[in-house]
Amino acid sequence: MKLVNPWENIAIQQIRPGSSIHNFDGKVHILYVLKGSIEVESEEESIKVESPGFYILPRSESFHLTSPQTLSYDIALYYNYDKNQGDNGYQYEFRGDSRKGGNGSDEEMNHLANKLLSGFYLEKSSISDVEVFNLYFSMLSLLERKYYKEVPIRSNKSMRSRIEEIKFYLGNNFEKDIKLKDIAKKFFVSEQYLSRTFSEIVGQSLSDYLLEHRMRNVERQLVETNDPVTSIGYEAGFTNINSFNRLFKKRHGISPSTFRKTKTSIQVHQSIETQECDQKELEAVLQHVNQEKKRKIRIEAQNSEKIRLSSAILNVGQASKLLVTELNDQLAAFEKHNIFEFSRVSGLLNRSMFRVDGNTPDYALVVKAIGKLVARGWKPFIVLNPPEAAEVVTSVGHNHRTYSWENWLKEIQELFRLLLNHYGKSVMAQWKIEVVRSSPWYYEMGVNHGSNRFKGKLRNYDLSLDEDFVKYYDEVRKVLKKVEPGLQVGIGGIVLEVKEMHRDGFVAQLVQEGMEPDFCGISALPYSKKNSTSNGKSAIVKSTKENYILMMTQSLFTYLEDYLNVPDLYLTEFNITSSSRDQLNDMAFKGLYILHHHLGLSDFYKGIGYWLMSDLAYSNETAAETIEFSGGPGLLTVSGIPKIGFYAYEFLNKLGKTLLYRDSSLFITKNEDENITILAYLYAPVDPSYFSSFEKYDMNSNKLIFHNPVSKNMILQLSNLPADCRNYRAIVKKMSFNDGNALDEALKMTSLNSFDMETIDYLKVRSIPVTYMRHIHTRGGTLEMDIKIEPQQILCITLERMY
Repeated sequence: MKLVNPWENIAIQQIRPGSSIHNFDGKVHILYVLKGSIEVESEEESIKVESPGFYILPRSESFHLTSPQTLSYDIALYYNYDKNQGDNGYQYEFRGDSRKGGNGSDEEMNHLANKLLSGFYLEKSSISDVEVFNLYFSMLSLLERKYYKEVPIRSNKSMRSRIEEIKFYLGNNFEKDIKLKDIAKKFFVSEQYLSRTFSEIVGQSLSDYLLEHRMRNVERQLVETNDPVTSIGYEAGFTNINSFNRLFKKRHGISPSTFRKTKTSIQVHQSIETQECDQKELEAVLQHVNQEKKRKIRIEAQNSEKIRLSSAILNVGQASKLLVTELNDQLAAFEKHNIFEFSRVSGLLNRSMFRVDGNTPDYALVVKAIGKLVARGWKPFIVLNPPEAAEVVTSVGHNHRTYSWENWLKEIQELFRLLLNHYGKSVMAQWKIEVVRSSPWYYEMGVNHGSNRFKGKLRNYDLSLDEDFVKYYDEVRKVLKKVEPGLQVGIGGIVLEVKEMHRDGFVAQLVQEGMEPDFCGISALPYSKKNSTSNGKSAIVKSTKENYILMMTQSLFTYLEDYLNVPDLYLTEFNITSSSRDQLNDMAFKGLYILHHHLGLSDFYKGIGYWLMSDLAYSNETAAETIEFSGGPGLLTVSGIPKIGFYAYEFLNKLGKTLLYRDSSLFITKNEDENITILAYLYAPVDPSYFSSFEKYDMNSNKLIFHNPVSKNMILQLSNLPADCRNYRAIVKKMSFNDGNALDEALKMTSLNSFDMETIDYLKVRSIPVTYMRHIHTRGGTLEMDIKIEPQQILCITLERMY
């Protein structure tokens, strides 16, 4: 594969009536019919391909094509067949066609073929290399996912098929010094048998066939170039120039020089006119095909149902970070999003949050941190986790005390009594207190191991053990309920991907003990999983599949419904990564990832929390010391530049309370004022090419790592609208790779490492979704509007009534 000019990996030829294709060059040949139909004949079979449709030509075969009144093309893609070819009598190759119909993959193949044709014939001067590479890799990815087959090797290949293979070899190597004995040896036949059989099947001798190819090449070069006649002869495979001149004159009756003079430019002009004519026809057909693909969606504006949309949980990270001025300032960006009901905070009882004066802890900083959340209208979702291991051990010069089980419970009790006195029962009854179990692979790898052990008067606790953790949860819950019975105390740390934790781990232990938590906290952070690949990309590709988290949720939900009476489930943390950085976190993809999962999982979870609020909350460094776009999991960068994931929540916040329509790409709601909000999006998961091809490009080529589906064109028809409203104002906000994407703008800078304040302010403005407005008239209480969604794009359309 060549990575400089993408078109060097793609060859496209229009198919002429009566032409042939010889598939012996190792490329993938896709026969694409855009208009009419075509008959494809091989030694094995004869099939008919109707438009719009395709046929992937089997390897090492020749095909004769009959195509009257058709517009069809041979699309050949460079591909390296490297999977155990020939093992056990089988080989891998691409097989498939669109004759059966009704297949989404076939529609996608047709769409990609249309885009390639348009780029090759109509937009070659304007289409970028990145776009061409994206089409190339998308088509190869689709082929590998849907059309890669294991087929038996034909050991009894007929001589006719072998002759076709020889013809193809001669046609592509005519300039070489080719002898009969060399061909016979290469294709494992005797010279005598080859000579006789070739003449019988082809109708001319092998030497005459070779001469024919050489002469055709000479004729073309004489007309199309100004190269010297002698050079043209030598390059065509003639080693004796006198012999060449004699053979040419015998064929045409004139010398090569005279042939060049007598052949006027009329032929060339005719060829150009024919090509222009074909391109005009191609443009018209492509436009017609795209128009035909528009889907009309009819919606009754008065047929509605109450929407179930999970509230959002804002993961702010460690409580100590809330005391940092920069992070506290960033909280203001989220205040206007009413969808955030809870703010989730951890580390309240870390030693950095309070001092111990004698035997009396001072919780002033803890109360201050909680106050910053409550003041902004959020309900605290408190992660009650043990302090870090380093803070458990007493060290000389540190004002830390040795931990004990009894002291830990006492601190919990003191803190929540203080909070209760400060905020009151009715307020704190709306809070959530999550007793969290650390991820099991942290124990296996020895991460924070010391913080999971407590020494008690009656017994010791090792929280890496299921039985001890459940006992620990029960004791903490009793202490909190003693402070105030109305406190909501749940259990957290149930990892969605670890099924053994559900049926054999601490969840099963809860069932066995007959405990019923007030709620359960679930996490889905596959990149941190111990058994993922070293760079985590295996987990990324798997977890971004459209329904991966949904299927895992359904499995867990079924188990909990059968065995554990839990009224509420919260997806407290979901993301591709947790502590690991990955460039996906900075891309436009994260907006779709959040939107797709929040809408798709709301039937199961009462609240859903994306991990994390800001890269500053994740980083241990200050904003001035940290790279702005470094793959951190935050919705904001360290300097507070919004990523597209931030605006996904702004779009979710615009949804009304009544649902009109939903499918995989549309979510349409209505509010009390009869205004309508349309979320249109096209989710595209990470493609397996993330393992290989993406690492060869910089982040400017980030589109290449996604499995981008076919763009969608639709006509939305809303009927039965209020009779007193004849006009609507459509406010359209758009986000994609190129629209409202701070990273895309940042990549135009000289460096991603550091930005001055002026650049940061500029990027904050450029990160705002692209917005435009138009007016739509209704007719008879019906409104129609065209919507086109491209891969990796989100549209938020608000239809406001105008009186």
